[in-house]
Amino acid sequence: MKNLNPKNVIKFQGNTYINTTPHNINLKSTLTEEEFTLPASGILINGKPEEVTAGGMGSIKFVKTTFVSNPEDIAKINILKQQYPNCIIIGSIIAAQAYPGKVCGIVPYPGLERVPVAEKKMQAEKFTIF
Repeated sequence: MKNLNPKNVIKFQGNTYINTTPHNINLKSTLTEEEFTLPASGILINGKPEEVTAGGMGSIKFVKTTFVSNPEDIAKINILKQQYPNCIIIGSIIAAQAYPGKVCGIVPYPGLERVPVAEKKMQAEKFTIF
């Protein structure tokens, strides 16, 4: 895997965005209120859940779930960063936890946190990292 060919790499306000989820993401700028859709790139980055028992109470079991990376997706991230320096790699909240500081999760646009999915917009300048 020397090069990746994402279907969609979007440049907006001097930033380069790559969507590694399987669905489109609607973004809105808090600076300019411009809106744009970030299509899926065709490159998926995922984390794998791992549970550790964290105690219990009678028949109840408590677990702590963490999300771990895998070598193939680490390679994808490294290649994307080489091909697109300073790009913002957007993934699921699980992927953001599995690849801390490398994959970003999306943050709802203010006032649109609790709207139907079809109306949801995410911030273009603010992301969750772990």
